[in-house]
Amino acid sequence: MSEPQAIELPAEFRIHPIAYFAVFMMGVSALVLAGVSLPYLGWTLALPIVVAIWVRRLRTIVTEDGVTSVTLRGRRSATWDQISGLQFPRWGAVRAVLDDKSHLILPAISFRDLPRLSAASRGRIPDPYAIDSPDAERIDVEAPPKKATDKSVPTPKSGTAPDPAAPQQSSTRPTDLAGKDVDKGIDKASE
Repeated sequence: MSEPQAIELPAEFRIHPIAYFAVFMMGVSALVLAGVSLPYLGWTLALPIVVAIWVRRLRTIVTEDGVTSVTLRGRRSATWDQISGLQFPRWGAVRAVLDDKSHLILPAISFRDLPRLSAASRGRIPDPYAIDSPDAERIDVEAPPKKATDKSVPTPKSGTAPDPAAPQQSSTRPTDLAGKDVDKGIDKASE
């Protein structure tokens, strides 16, 4: 595997700051709702504050010893020896699968963060985007297209006749691999 880039530890993975725009829009909506009926909908003004605190607090910290998950409810840590792999559910946060088959949710980490997470873990978590070796097979973008040889069979779309040396099937009836007519059970070789 290629050598991961060096990242200064502890490395923090946070939710993108664009999430605060959602908090702002939630605040505008709560202000409108509270303006309609303050006694009944005034509690909606607290929602943007709670979401802003949640966005600010939610993070994953990678250290030399392991990973720490910080959520609104608290912190939970796991050492590198305890982590047996990562799980990427269709919906939800990335989870570190521990040796005892329990999960540690890693907030603010997505599949696109794996190269940075791999570098922060010093290669303990593999980078799926990295090329395994310099001898790995690569696609040559500037390679010229292959030229057709005389033995190639043109496609029917090209407008040319098929190759006369190619085996032709005389019947349009379905046959099996032994050459027997499937419909009648007749062996074509004996005809």
